[in-house]
Amino acid sequence: MKRHLGDENFEKFLKDFDFLFKIIRNSKGELDLRLRGKCFNLYYQGNSLAKVSFKGTNYEISIHKKFIEQGKIFCDDDRFQMTNDGKSSYSSILLYSTLLRPFFQQKYLSALCRKIREVNYSEELKFEQMLITDNFDREDFFILDRQVTEPNFRGRVDLLALKQKNDNQYHFVVIEIKLGKNPELKKEALEQLNYYIDHIQKNINDWKKCYKMYYSQIKQTGIFKLPSFKSIEILDEIKGAILVCGYSGLARENIENLNTIYPNTKVIQLKYEMKI
Repeated sequence: MKRHLGDENFEKFLKDFDFLFKIIRNSKGELDLRLRGKCFNLYYQGNSLAKVSFKGTNYEISIHKKFIEQGKIFCDDDRFQMTNDGKSSYSSILLYSTLLRPFFQQKYLSALCRKIREVNYSEELKFEQMLITDNFDREDFFILDRQVTEPNFRGRVDLLALKQKNDNQYHFVVIEIKLGKNPELKKEALEQLNYYIDHIQKNINDWKKCYKMYYSQIKQTGIFKLPSFKSIEILDEIKGAILVCGYSGLARENIENLNTIYPNTKVIQLKYEMKI
């Protein structure tokens, strides 16, 4: 289990992307950065805007071709001619560190965000991003990672969070996101959640070690102010929750059944109900 960067890459990361950390911080949660072992992903509305991999003294940047080719984002800039072998869904470019700032300038970031909104709308991904944005900078609760997987792991955890127990002591919260109309909002959803919790519990020491380092590295970027601790302790306790959004009429019966079958698991329905 390794979702944080190695020491050498982390030093380069802090030095070469300090400008990007400020952009992410100022976006108020619209942009999101997550570490991935030997690379990191920059997200917008739950979609990967760019994957940045460490390649010696350079960086390989990969972007889904439907975001750049349809939008013709870099076509007029000779410095950023991205290539695609015709087989991959992603186009890529190898850049020196000196070209990172102009590549990730606001003009290009805005154009990529606009194209993502046009061509890759997903209700669940957008809801996921809204949860991250609306729970930003909290001392008591911190969304640590998204789309979490590892070898020999079935599926992906939508969101992995930390809930404060006492001071700098936190425990994991595994969160699955479902729309109210999702046909998976039945017994299978709870079985999936329980599988994730059981897997983490069986490998708890590896997950704790990984995410203590992950938290420490993300904290050093200055992207978030809270939690305020430079380092944290992660306890063995694990909680789980299914968050259900929208389509209340379709969801209500399924949620009642789930709460009856699994009374110890939180199934939380978020509504757009208006009271005027």
